[in-house]
Amino acid sequence: MTTQKTDGSKTKRRRRLSQVGIVAEAAAAYGVKLPPEQMEPSLTPNQIGEILGLTGEAVKQWIYHRRLPAVKLANGYWRVRKTDLEKFLQARFEGVKRRILAVGLDGEALQVLAEAVDPGKYESVTTDLMADALLKLNDLQPAMVVLDVSWKQAWGLVEKIRACKSMRRIPIVVLEAAANAVDIEQATQFDIKGCLTKPVSVPALEQQISAIMNRYI
Repeated sequence: MTTQKTDGSKTKRRRRLSQVGIVAEAAAAYGVKLPPEQMEPSLTPNQIGEILGLTGEAVKQWIYHRRLPAVKLANGYWRVRKTDLEKFLQARFEGVKRRILAVGLDGEALQVLAEAVDPGKYESVTTDLMADALLKLNDLQPAMVVLDVSWKQAWGLVEKIRACKSMRRIPIVVLEAAANAVDIEQATQFDIKGCLTKPVSVPALEQQISAIMNRYI
């Protein structure tokens, strides 16, 4: 009996020692007192994924490859301190321009886009092919999409974006050929963030870009 008690005490001690790096709320369950710098809020990979529009597994890949600092708890779950996440995101995106993906725009609309996009802040990428648009969405993770709904595959692309967990939160602004041409029910269903009537003016598109970047990104 004495041996079992001793072994149990050693196990508890090892467990406590192994928990030194965990976050405050998890540490409390094991009776571990953490230094002040470790008693800050933390997030799970799934919570981070929800914030960034990714899967929890994608976030875990950053952890596994030692790109995102994290602590593994005794129960096998990962936790990431918020300050570590902020530093990781700052390092990942510092100096990187936010991308705007324009799909199906005609020559006039592309010219307006070129004038409306501040090259010091944003980078515009264009395409008029469904397959290429999907590749760019996955590879570049644009901050927003500008889509001409007169392009024959427009709503099909919107449907694919909203059906994909890693892309569904990307804000979409649509261009329509005539005022009120876009069906309100359809726009609501697909969470369209803005709608502009062609011919689009540079100030109107600038305002939409600014609103999207400041509010949703």
